[in-house]
Amino acid sequence: MTKALWDAWLGRLSHISQILLCVFSAWALYYTVIPLYKIATLEETIAQREIELKSKNLELTTAKTAIEAANVELYVIKRNDYLRNMVSGDLLECTEPQLFALEKFDPYSVVIDRVYSRCINESFNRTKAQKHLQEKDYKYLSRSIDDLKSKLIDMREDMIRDMDTLATRARKDKTILEPKGPSLQKVDELYRSLGGTLLTEEEEFDQAVSRTMFKMVMDYSGTVHSEILKLRSINWAD
Repeated sequence: MTKALWDAWLGRLSHISQILLCVFSAWALYYTVIPLYKIATLEETIAQREIELKSKNLELTTAKTAIEAANVELYVIKRNDYLRNMVSGDLLECTEPQLFALEKFDPYSVVIDRVYSRCINESFNRTKAQKHLQEKDYKYLSRSIDDLKSKLIDMREDMIRDMDTLATRARKDKTILEPKGPSLQKVDELYRSLGGTLLTEEEEFDQAVSRTMFKMVMDYSGTVHSEILKLRSINWAD
């Protein structure tokens, strides 16, 4: 083979190798570099989405916390409203005065006939507290109501005993009787100035006992009223 022919073939092989090199480069680019670029791009996109997801989760957590706090605040408001309405609207009805509905005021009958503890229990049951309160608050309020009923029962028994023994104790110590107020004293002075017949010592004693009974019943009713109102300021176990 002549030298010219060799040179020709060498030139052709050189061109062919360049073409093959270009083909190989294209193949390598398509099957290695481009996939790597796509993978890197995908990883970057995933990382960005993870950042966005974390941000959204944080926002969701913050929103849930805010909703929970708002629900707690709303429940506290409703609980306080329920307690206030129950005490002022239901329980205090048990202490509404009925003294002037009687033809003749009998303080003993007022105490005997008005069983505050029973009225409190019935009123509390009518309010259906379980529908308005969480279980722990219902149990706490129920215990407070039970404590109040026990106290009212003791107060009523003490009151009945004090009224039963008032006259006997007063004969030994008249200082426990309620004295006449300025108005009654003026009425007595006017009555004497007009020549009216003075009351006997026994009649004066009976009137003093009646005045004292009335004062005792008023104080008793006022104390019951105050004890019921204390429920409005109970300390919930939050």
